[in-house]
Amino acid sequence: MDFSLTDDQELLRDTAHKLLERECPPALVRAHIEDPSVYESLWRHLAEYVALGNGPATDACLFLEQTGYVAAPGPFLATLLYRSLVGDDVDRGATTGTIALVGDDTHPFVLEADRVESVAIVLPGPKLAVVDASDLGVTFVPNVDFSRRLFTLAAPPARAEPLDPARLAAWRDRAHALLAAEMVGIARRIFDMSLQYAKEREQFDRPIGSWLLLLPCWWSAGLAAVHAGRQVNAWHVLLFFIGAFAMRGAGCTWNDIVDRDLDQRVERTRSRPIPSGQVSVPMAAAFLVLQALIGLAVLLQFNPFTRIVGLASLAVVAVYPFMKRITYWPQIALGLAFSWGALMGWPALFARLDPPAFWLYGGAIAWVIGYDTIYAHQDREDDALIGIKSTALLFRERTKPMLAVFYALAVTLIAVSGWSAGAGYIFALGLAAFAAHLVWQIARLDIDDPQNCLAVFKSNRDAGLILFAVLALEAALSRAP
Repeated sequence: MDFSLTDDQELLRDTAHKLLERECPPALVRAHIEDPSVYESLWRHLAEYVALGNGPATDACLFLEQTGYVAAPGPFLATLLYRSLVGDDVDRGATTGTIALVGDDTHPFVLEADRVESVAIVLPGPKLAVVDASDLGVTFVPNVDFSRRLFTLAAPPARAEPLDPARLAAWRDRAHALLAAEMVGIARRIFDMSLQYAKEREQFDRPIGSWLLLLPCWWSAGLAAVHAGRQVNAWHVLLFFIGAFAMRGAGCTWNDIVDRDLDQRVERTRSRPIPSGQVSVPMAAAFLVLQALIGLAVLLQFNPFTRIVGLASLAVVAVYPFMKRITYWPQIALGLAFSWGALMGWPALFARLDPPAFWLYGGAIAWVIGYDTIYAHQDREDDALIGIKSTALLFRERTKPMLAVFYALAVTLIAVSGWSAGAGYIFALGLAAFAAHLVWQIARLDIDDPQNCLAVFKSNRDAGLILFAVLALEAALSRAP
Protein backbone atom coordinates (compact mmCIF):
# COMPACT_ATOMS: atom_id res chain seq x y z
CA MET A 1 0.00 0.00 0.00
CA ASP A 2 1.38 3.40 -1.01
CA PHE A 3 1.13 6.03 1.75
CA SER A 4 3.04 8.75 -0.09
CA LEU A 5 1.36 12.12 -0.65
CA THR A 6 0.68 13.69 -3.99
CA ASP A 7 2.21 17.05 -4.85
CA ASP A 8 -1.15 18.75 -4.26
CA GLN A 9 -1.51 17.10 -0.84
CA GLU A 10 1.98 18.16 0.20
CA LEU A 11 1.15 21.69 -0.92
CA LEU A 12 -2.07 21.63 1.12
CA ARG A 13 -0.23 20.38 4.21
CA ASP A 14 2.51 23.01 3.86
CA THR A 15 -0.05 25.75 3.26
CA ALA A 16 -1.98 24.74 6.37
CA HIS A 17 1.20 24.62 8.42
CA LYS A 18 2.33 28.09 7.36
CA LEU A 19 -1.13 29.59 7.77
CA LEU A 20 -1.63 28.22 11.27
CA GLU A 21 1.91 29.00 12.38
CA ARG A 22 1.28 32.62 11.40
CA GLU A 23 -2.35 33.05 12.47
CA CYS A 24 -2.61 30.74 15.49
CA PRO A 25 0.36 31.36 17.80
CA PRO A 26 0.27 30.02 21.38
CA ALA A 27 -0.66 33.51 22.59
CA LEU A 28 -3.95 33.33 20.67
CA VAL A 29 -4.80 29.92 22.13
CA ARG A 30 -4.06 31.18 25.66
CA ALA A 31 -6.10 34.34 25.07
CA HIS A 32 -9.00 32.16 23.90
CA ILE A 33 -9.28 30.72 27.42
CA GLU A 34 -10.18 34.18 28.78
CA ASP A 35 -12.02 35.54 25.74
CA PRO A 36 -13.56 32.89 23.43
CA SER A 37 -14.31 35.51 20.79
CA VAL A 38 -10.65 35.83 19.80
CA TYR A 39 -11.06 32.77 17.56
CA GLU A 40 -12.83 35.00 15.03
CA SER A 41 -9.56 36.44 13.73
CA LEU A 42 -8.36 32.91 12.96
CA TRP A 43 -11.71 31.84 11.53
CA ARG A 44 -11.52 34.47 8.79
CA HIS A 45 -8.59 32.48 7.38
CA LEU A 46 -9.97 28.98 8.02
CA ALA A 47 -13.45 29.55 6.61
CA GLU A 48 -12.27 29.18 3.01
CA TYR A 49 -11.14 25.60 3.76
CA VAL A 50 -14.46 24.24 5.08
CA ALA A 51 -15.09 22.69 1.66
CA LEU A 52 -12.63 20.00 2.76
CA GLY A 53 -15.59 18.52 4.65
CA ASN A 54 -17.05 17.41 1.31
CA GLY A 55 -13.75 16.55 -0.34
CA PRO A 56 -11.35 13.60 -0.07
CA ALA A 57 -10.86 12.38 3.49
CA THR A 58 -7.07 12.44 3.10
CA ASP A 59 -7.08 16.16 2.36
CA ALA A 60 -9.27 16.90 5.37
CA CYS A 61 -7.05 14.75 7.59
CA LEU A 62 -3.90 16.54 6.45
CA PHE A 63 -5.38 19.89 7.32
CA LEU A 64 -6.82 18.72 10.65
CA GLU A 65 -3.48 17.31 11.71
CA GLN A 66 -2.10 20.85 11.43
CA THR A 67 -5.02 22.41 13.34
CA GLY A 68 -4.52 19.81 16.07
CA TYR A 69 -0.81 20.63 16.25
CA VAL A 70 -1.53 24.27 17.12
CA ALA A 71 -4.70 23.49 19.18
CA ALA A 72 -6.62 25.84 16.89
CA PRO A 73 -9.81 27.06 18.60
CA GLY A 74 -13.08 27.52 16.76
CA PRO A 75 -15.64 25.41 14.85
CA PHE A 76 -13.40 24.14 12.05
CA LEU A 77 -13.49 20.45 13.05
CA ALA A 78 -17.18 20.68 13.90
CA THR A 79 -17.94 22.24 10.51
CA LEU A 80 -16.01 19.58 8.60
CA LEU A 81 -17.94 16.86 10.45
CA TYR A 82 -21.20 18.66 9.70
CA ARG A 83 -20.49 19.14 6.00
CA SER A 84 -19.30 15.56 5.54
CA LEU A 85 -22.67 14.32 6.85
CA VAL A 86 -25.05 16.88 5.37
CA GLY A 87 -23.18 17.34 2.11
CA ASP A 88 -25.10 19.12 -0.60
CA ASP A 89 -28.42 17.40 0.13
CA VAL A 90 -29.54 19.99 2.63
CA ASP A 91 -28.40 23.44 1.58
CA ARG A 92 -29.28 26.02 4.18
CA GLY A 93 -26.58 28.48 3.19
CA ALA A 94 -24.72 27.74 6.40
CA THR A 95 -20.99 28.37 6.46
CA THR A 96 -20.52 26.73 9.85
CA GLY A 97 -22.17 23.73 11.42
CA THR A 98 -21.81 21.00 14.01
CA ILE A 99 -23.11 17.54 14.89
CA ALA A 100 -25.18 16.07 17.71
CA LEU A 101 -25.72 12.33 18.12
CA VAL A 102 -28.84 11.47 20.13
CA GLY A 103 -29.14 8.10 21.87
CA ASP A 104 -32.25 6.56 23.33
CA ASP A 105 -31.70 7.80 26.88
CA THR A 106 -29.10 10.53 26.62
CA HIS A 107 -28.89 14.29 26.21
CA PRO A 108 -26.22 14.64 23.54
CA PHE A 109 -23.19 16.85 23.59
CA VAL A 110 -22.94 19.53 20.92
CA LEU A 111 -19.55 20.91 19.97
CA GLU A 112 -19.26 24.68 19.38
CA ALA A 113 -23.05 25.17 19.45
CA ASP A 114 -22.74 28.92 20.08
CA ARG A 115 -20.39 29.47 17.12
CA VAL A 116 -22.21 27.75 14.28
CA GLU A 117 -25.21 28.56 12.15
CA SER A 118 -26.60 25.05 11.74
CA VAL A 119 -26.69 21.78 13.66
CA ALA A 120 -27.13 18.31 12.16
CA ILE A 121 -28.80 16.08 14.75
CA VAL A 122 -28.69 12.30 14.26
CA LEU A 123 -31.60 10.57 15.99
CA PRO A 124 -32.36 6.88 16.56
CA GLY A 125 -33.85 5.26 13.53
CA PRO A 126 -31.61 6.54 12.12
CA LYS A 127 -33.05 9.95 11.30
CA LEU A 128 -31.48 13.31 10.55
CA ALA A 129 -32.68 16.79 11.50
CA VAL A 130 -30.84 19.90 10.33
CA VAL A 131 -31.88 22.96 12.34
CA ASP A 132 -30.72 26.50 12.91
CA ALA A 133 -28.41 26.69 15.93
CA SER A 134 -30.33 29.70 17.22
CA ASP A 135 -33.45 27.54 17.56
CA LEU A 136 -31.81 25.01 19.85
CA GLY A 137 -31.89 24.97 23.62
CA VAL A 138 -28.33 24.25 24.78
CA THR A 139 -26.42 24.49 28.05
CA PHE A 140 -22.71 25.25 28.25
CA VAL A 141 -20.60 22.51 29.89
CA PRO A 142 -17.14 23.46 31.25
CA ASN A 143 -14.45 21.00 30.18
CA VAL A 144 -10.70 20.60 30.37
CA ASP A 145 -10.14 21.41 26.68
CA PHE A 146 -10.33 25.20 26.63
CA SER A 147 -9.91 25.29 22.85
CA ARG A 148 -13.31 23.59 22.43
CA ARG A 149 -16.70 24.79 23.72
CA LEU A 150 -19.05 21.98 24.70
CA PHE A 151 -22.82 22.11 25.20
CA THR A 152 -25.66 19.73 25.97
CA LEU A 153 -28.85 19.64 23.94
CA ALA A 154 -31.93 20.12 26.08
CA ALA A 155 -34.36 18.29 23.79
CA PRO A 156 -34.17 16.78 20.30
CA PRO A 157 -36.22 18.30 17.50
CA ALA A 158 -39.71 16.95 16.89
CA ARG A 159 -39.29 16.50 13.14
CA ALA A 160 -36.57 14.57 11.32
CA GLU A 161 -36.07 12.82 7.99
CA PRO A 162 -35.00 9.19 7.53
CA LEU A 163 -31.24 8.72 7.17
CA ASP A 164 -29.73 5.91 5.13
CA PRO A 165 -27.89 3.59 7.60
CA ALA A 166 -25.12 2.94 5.06
CA ARG A 167 -24.59 6.67 4.69
CA LEU A 168 -24.44 7.07 8.46
CA ALA A 169 -21.93 4.21 8.75
CA ALA A 170 -19.74 5.75 6.06
CA TRP A 171 -19.90 9.10 7.84
CA ARG A 172 -18.90 7.52 11.15
CA ASP A 173 -15.84 5.98 9.50
CA ARG A 174 -14.89 9.34 8.02
CA ALA A 175 -15.54 11.13 11.32
CA HIS A 176 -13.28 8.68 13.14
CA ALA A 177 -10.52 9.37 10.61
CA LEU A 178 -10.90 13.16 10.94
CA LEU A 179 -10.89 13.01 14.73
CA ALA A 180 -7.87 10.70 14.69
CA ALA A 181 -6.01 13.10 12.37
CA GLU A 182 -6.52 15.98 14.77
CA MET A 183 -5.43 13.77 17.67
CA VAL A 184 -2.27 12.88 15.76
CA GLY A 185 -1.49 16.56 15.45
CA ILE A 186 -2.12 17.13 19.14
CA ALA A 187 0.03 14.14 20.08
CA ARG A 188 2.82 15.34 17.81
CA ARG A 189 2.72 18.78 19.43
CA ILE A 190 2.79 17.29 22.92
CA PHE A 191 5.76 15.14 21.94
CA ASP A 192 7.63 18.09 20.41
CA MET A 193 6.94 20.32 23.40
CA SER A 194 7.89 17.59 25.85
CA LEU A 195 11.11 16.93 23.97
CA GLN A 196 11.96 20.62 23.90
CA TYR A 197 11.15 20.96 27.59
CA ALA A 198 13.30 17.94 28.37
CA LYS A 199 16.20 19.46 26.46
CA GLU A 200 15.69 22.80 28.19
CA ARG A 201 15.27 21.64 31.77
CA GLU A 202 17.44 18.54 31.73
CA GLN A 203 20.06 20.95 30.32
CA PHE A 204 21.96 18.31 28.37
CA ASP A 205 23.93 21.15 26.78
CA ARG A 206 24.46 22.81 30.18
CA PRO A 207 24.86 19.92 32.65
CA ILE A 208 26.65 21.87 35.39
CA GLY A 209 23.72 21.60 37.81
CA SER A 210 23.59 17.84 37.41
CA TRP A 211 27.32 17.59 37.97
CA LEU A 212 27.11 19.62 41.15
CA LEU A 213 24.31 17.40 42.43
CA LEU A 214 26.23 14.27 41.47
CA LEU A 215 29.61 15.08 42.99
CA PRO A 216 28.65 14.77 46.70
CA CYS A 217 27.20 11.34 45.82
CA TRP A 218 30.51 10.29 44.31
CA TRP A 219 32.44 11.80 47.21
CA SER A 220 30.38 9.72 49.61
CA ALA A 221 30.89 6.57 47.53
CA GLY A 222 34.64 7.26 47.47
CA LEU A 223 34.77 7.96 51.21
CA ALA A 224 32.91 4.72 51.96
CA ALA A 225 35.30 2.79 49.74
CA VAL A 226 38.29 4.28 51.58
CA HIS A 227 36.83 3.25 54.91
CA ALA A 228 36.04 -0.25 53.63
CA GLY A 229 39.48 -0.68 52.08
CA ARG A 230 38.10 -1.52 48.65
CA GLN A 231 37.68 0.04 45.25
CA VAL A 232 34.82 2.40 44.59
CA ASN A 233 31.70 0.47 43.60
CA ALA A 234 31.35 1.17 39.85
CA TRP A 235 27.67 0.16 39.87
CA HIS A 236 26.94 2.76 42.54
CA VAL A 237 28.86 5.37 40.55
CA LEU A 238 26.69 4.68 37.50
CA LEU A 239 23.44 4.69 39.49
CA PHE A 240 24.33 8.01 41.08
CA PHE A 241 25.12 9.43 37.65
CA ILE A 242 21.72 8.47 36.23
CA GLY A 243 19.86 9.48 39.37
CA ALA A 244 21.56 12.87 39.62
CA PHE A 245 20.67 13.83 36.07
CA ALA A 246 17.06 12.66 36.51
CA MET A 247 16.54 14.36 39.85
CA ARG A 248 18.32 17.54 38.82
CA GLY A 249 15.83 17.74 35.96
CA ALA A 250 12.97 17.10 38.39
CA GLY A 251 14.29 19.85 40.66
CA CYS A 252 14.43 22.26 37.72
CA THR A 253 10.87 21.37 36.74
CA TRP A 254 9.58 21.84 40.29
CA ASN A 255 11.44 25.13 40.53
CA ASP A 256 9.94 26.23 37.19
CA ILE A 257 6.42 25.46 38.40
CA VAL A 258 6.83 27.26 41.73
CA ASP A 259 8.78 30.23 40.34
CA ARG A 260 6.90 30.75 37.08
CA ASP A 261 5.63 34.19 38.13
CA LEU A 262 9.03 35.33 39.38
CA ASP A 263 10.81 33.96 36.31
CA GLN A 264 8.74 36.24 34.08
CA ARG A 265 10.26 39.23 35.83
CA VAL A 266 13.93 38.24 35.59
CA GLU A 267 15.79 38.80 32.33
CA ARG A 268 17.81 35.59 32.47
CA THR A 269 14.84 33.32 33.26
CA ARG A 270 11.86 34.79 31.40
CA SER A 271 12.68 32.67 28.34
CA ARG A 272 12.26 29.42 30.29
CA PRO A 273 9.52 27.13 28.95
CA ILE A 274 6.72 27.91 31.43
CA PRO A 275 7.00 31.72 31.73
CA SER A 276 7.52 32.00 27.98
CA GLY A 277 4.36 29.98 27.34
CA GLN A 278 6.08 27.13 25.51
CA VAL A 279 4.91 24.59 28.10
CA SER A 280 1.82 24.54 30.32
CA VAL A 281 1.95 23.86 34.04
CA PRO A 282 0.07 20.52 33.68
CA MET A 283 2.55 19.38 31.04
CA ALA A 284 5.46 20.38 33.29
CA ALA A 285 3.84 18.50 36.17
CA ALA A 286 3.51 15.39 34.00
CA PHE A 287 7.18 15.68 33.05
CA LEU A 288 8.06 16.08 36.73
CA VAL A 289 6.29 12.79 37.50
CA LEU A 290 8.22 11.05 34.71
CA GLN A 291 11.54 12.35 36.02
CA ALA A 292 10.65 11.35 39.57
CA LEU A 293 9.79 7.84 38.40
CA ILE A 294 13.22 7.54 36.79
CA GLY A 295 14.78 8.68 40.06
CA LEU A 296 12.67 6.17 41.98
CA ALA A 297 13.74 3.36 39.65
CA VAL A 298 17.37 4.22 40.42
CA LEU A 299 16.73 4.49 44.15
CA LEU A 300 15.14 1.04 44.25
CA GLN A 301 18.46 -0.48 43.17
CA PHE A 302 19.94 0.33 46.58
CA ASN A 303 19.41 -1.32 49.95
CA PRO A 304 16.30 -0.41 52.02
CA PHE A 305 18.15 1.95 54.36
CA THR A 306 19.55 3.95 51.45
CA ARG A 307 16.09 4.15 49.91
CA ILE A 308 14.74 5.73 53.10
CA VAL A 309 17.61 8.23 53.16
CA GLY A 310 16.96 9.11 49.53
CA LEU A 311 13.22 9.61 50.01
CA ALA A 312 13.88 11.88 52.99
CA SER A 313 15.58 14.35 50.66
CA LEU A 314 12.26 15.17 48.98
CA ALA A 315 11.14 17.32 51.90
CA VAL A 316 14.17 19.59 51.52
CA VAL A 317 13.83 19.72 47.74
CA ALA A 318 10.15 20.66 48.02
CA VAL A 319 10.68 23.69 50.28
CA TYR A 320 13.79 25.13 48.60
CA PRO A 321 12.04 27.26 45.92
CA PHE A 322 10.05 29.07 48.62
CA MET A 323 13.04 30.03 50.75
CA LYS A 324 14.19 32.87 48.49
CA ARG A 325 10.93 34.63 49.32
CA ILE A 326 11.42 34.63 53.08
CA THR A 327 15.15 34.63 53.88
CA TYR A 328 18.45 36.00 52.65
CA TRP A 329 19.89 32.52 53.22
CA PRO A 330 18.13 30.35 50.60
CA GLN A 331 21.58 28.99 49.78
CA ILE A 332 21.42 27.03 53.04
CA ALA A 333 18.29 25.24 51.82
CA LEU A 334 19.96 24.61 48.47
CA GLY A 335 23.00 23.29 50.32
CA LEU A 336 20.85 20.87 52.30
CA ALA A 337 19.27 19.63 49.05
CA PHE A 338 22.27 19.58 46.71
CA SER A 339 24.55 18.02 49.31
CA TRP A 340 22.19 15.17 50.15
CA GLY A 341 24.23 12.84 48.00
CA ALA A 342 26.95 13.01 50.65
CA LEU A 343 24.58 10.95 52.80
CA MET A 344 23.89 8.40 50.05
CA GLY A 345 27.16 6.72 49.07
CA TRP A 346 28.03 5.68 52.61
CA PRO A 347 24.78 3.80 53.40
CA ALA A 348 24.79 2.34 49.89
CA LEU A 349 27.86 0.37 51.01
CA PHE A 350 27.29 -0.06 54.75
CA ALA A 351 23.46 0.23 55.09
CA ARG A 352 23.92 2.78 57.87
CA LEU A 353 25.07 6.34 58.45
CA ASP A 354 28.25 7.02 60.44
CA PRO A 355 30.01 10.27 61.49
CA PRO A 356 32.25 10.52 58.37
CA ALA A 357 29.15 10.83 56.18
CA PHE A 358 27.73 13.61 58.33
CA TRP A 359 31.05 15.50 58.34
CA LEU A 360 31.11 15.19 54.56
CA TYR A 361 27.53 16.44 54.35
CA GLY A 362 28.42 19.51 56.39
CA GLY A 363 31.42 20.25 54.19
CA ALA A 364 29.36 19.87 51.03
CA ILE A 365 26.73 22.28 52.39
CA ALA A 366 29.39 24.94 53.00
CA TRP A 367 30.74 24.37 49.48
CA VAL A 368 27.25 24.78 47.96
CA ILE A 369 26.59 27.99 49.89
CA GLY A 370 29.83 29.35 48.48
CA TYR A 371 29.36 28.49 44.83
CA ASP A 372 25.66 29.38 44.77
CA THR A 373 26.44 32.79 46.21
CA ILE A 374 28.68 33.28 43.17
CA TYR A 375 25.87 32.09 40.90
CA ALA A 376 23.32 34.41 42.52
CA HIS A 377 25.40 37.48 41.68
CA GLN A 378 24.30 37.08 38.04
CA ASP A 379 20.73 38.09 38.95
CA ARG A 380 21.54 40.37 41.86
CA GLU A 381 19.94 43.52 40.45
CA ASP A 382 16.80 41.80 39.14
CA ASP A 383 16.42 39.92 42.42
CA ALA A 384 16.58 43.18 44.39
CA LEU A 385 13.88 44.76 42.21
CA ILE A 386 11.36 41.93 42.57
CA GLY A 387 12.05 41.04 46.20
CA ILE A 388 13.97 37.78 45.81
CA LYS A 389 16.50 37.28 48.60
CA SER A 390 19.94 35.67 48.39
CA THR A 391 23.33 35.64 50.05
CA ALA A 392 24.60 37.62 47.06
CA LEU A 393 22.38 40.52 48.13
CA LEU A 394 23.23 39.94 51.78
CA PHE A 395 27.01 39.85 51.34
CA ARG A 396 27.44 42.31 48.44
CA GLU A 397 30.91 43.87 48.83
CA ARG A 398 31.74 41.34 51.56
CA THR A 399 31.26 38.42 49.17
CA LYS A 400 34.93 37.45 48.87
CA PRO A 401 35.60 37.39 52.63
CA MET A 402 32.41 35.40 53.19
CA LEU A 403 33.36 32.98 50.43
CA ALA A 404 36.69 32.50 52.18
CA VAL A 405 34.81 31.61 55.38
CA PHE A 406 32.50 29.06 53.74
CA TYR A 407 35.16 27.53 51.53
CA ALA A 408 37.50 27.21 54.52
CA LEU A 409 34.68 25.55 56.46
CA ALA A 410 34.07 23.19 53.55
CA VAL A 411 37.71 22.14 53.39
CA THR A 412 37.90 21.68 57.16
CA LEU A 413 34.78 19.52 57.42
CA ILE A 414 35.73 17.43 54.39
CA ALA A 415 39.18 16.93 55.94
CA VAL A 416 37.59 15.71 59.16
CA SER A 417 35.37 13.33 57.22
CA GLY A 418 38.32 11.90 55.31
CA TRP A 419 40.56 11.42 58.30
CA SER A 420 37.72 9.92 60.39
CA ALA A 421 37.15 7.44 57.54
CA GLY A 422 40.83 6.45 57.55
CA ALA A 423 42.04 8.40 54.50
CA GLY A 424 45.79 9.03 54.21
CA TYR A 425 48.30 11.23 52.46
CA ILE A 426 46.84 10.82 48.96
CA PHE A 427 43.58 12.26 50.23
CA ALA A 428 45.47 15.05 51.99
CA LEU A 429 47.27 16.02 48.78
CA GLY A 430 44.04 15.96 46.81
CA LEU A 431 42.24 18.00 49.44
CA ALA A 432 45.05 20.56 49.20
CA ALA A 433 44.46 20.74 45.43
CA PHE A 434 40.73 21.14 46.05
CA ALA A 435 41.41 23.96 48.50
CA ALA A 436 43.78 25.64 46.06
CA HIS A 437 41.06 25.60 43.43
CA LEU A 438 38.64 27.30 45.82
CA VAL A 439 41.25 29.97 46.61
CA TRP A 440 41.72 30.51 42.87
CA GLN A 441 37.96 31.00 42.48
CA ILE A 442 37.91 33.74 45.09
CA ALA A 443 40.88 35.49 43.51
CA ARG A 444 39.40 35.37 40.01
CA LEU A 445 35.83 36.36 40.94
CA ASP A 446 34.39 39.69 39.80
CA ILE A 447 30.90 39.99 41.27
CA ASP A 448 30.01 42.85 38.91
CA ASP A 449 30.61 40.72 35.81
CA PRO A 450 27.83 38.11 35.25
CA GLN A 451 29.91 36.19 32.70
CA ASN A 452 32.79 35.97 35.14
CA CYS A 453 30.42 34.78 37.88
CA LEU A 454 29.05 32.07 35.62
CA ALA A 455 32.52 30.88 34.60
CA VAL A 456 33.76 30.73 38.20
CA PHE A 457 30.58 28.96 39.30
CA LYS A 458 30.97 26.32 36.58
CA SER A 459 34.59 25.68 37.57
CA ASN A 460 33.30 23.99 40.74
CA ARG A 461 32.69 20.88 38.69
CA ASP A 462 36.46 20.59 38.23
CA ALA A 463 37.05 21.20 41.92
CA GLY A 464 34.59 18.44 42.82
CA LEU A 465 36.08 16.00 40.33
CA ILE A 466 39.54 16.56 41.82
CA LEU A 467 38.24 15.52 45.22
CA PHE A 468 36.44 12.44 43.89
CA ALA A 469 39.50 11.38 41.89
CA VAL A 470 41.76 11.41 44.95
CA LEU A 471 39.20 9.54 47.04
CA ALA A 472 38.91 6.89 44.33
CA LEU A 473 42.71 6.68 44.07
CA GLU A 474 43.10 6.44 47.86
CA ALA A 475 40.54 3.63 47.94
CA ALA A 476 42.21 1.74 45.09
CA LEU A 477 45.70 1.93 46.64
CA SER A 478 44.59 1.06 50.16
CA ARG A 479 42.49 -2.00 49.39
CA ALA A 480 42.42 -4.52 52.16
CA PRO A 481 44.27 -7.74 51.21
